[in-house]
Amino acid sequence: KIRAALASFETAAAYGLEPRYPFFDRRLVEFCLALPVGQKLRHGWTRAVLRRALAGVLPDAIRCRGGKTDLSPLFNLGLRIFEQERLEDVIVRNPGRLEEHVDVPALRETYHRFVRTGAEEDAHIVWVAATLGLWLRRAELTHQVV
Repeated sequence: KIRAALASFETAAAYGLEPRYPFFDRRLVEFCLALPVGQKLRHGWTRAVLRRALAGVLPDAIRCRGGKTDLSPLFNLGLRIFEQERLEDVIVRNPGRLEEHVDVPALRETYHRFVRTGAEEDAHIVWVAATLGLWLRRAELTHQVV
C-alpha cells in the first residue's frame, strides 16, 4: 500500500500535480481536533459528526454500518496494562510543562477514575494528555540540544 501511494505521488508530480486528500485538509483537521470527545464517539459510534452530516446524502445502510470493529476496549486495556507506568510518570509523578496547559489535578482525577473503571471517555482524555506531556518533554529536550 505504501509503495502504491508513493507511486501515485510520483506520477502526480511528474505532471505537475499535487494530490490532495479531503480528510487531510488543515481546516478540517483543526475542526476535528477541537471537537469534544462526545462529538467524535457517541453511543459506541465513531465519526459521529460525519455520520450525522451525511444523513440524507449517503444511504443509511452505508452511513450507519457497523461492520468495522470497535478497538476502544483493546486500546483502553492496553493503556491500563502496558502503558500504566508511563501514564503514572507523565500524569502523576512528573507532569512538568504539562501543568502549563492542563488542569493537572482534574487530569489526575480522570486518570485514577480511568484506572478504576476503564471508562472510554476517560481513556481518550488520559491518552491525549499523556501524548501532549510526552511531546512537550521531547520538544524541551530538542531545544536544550540546539
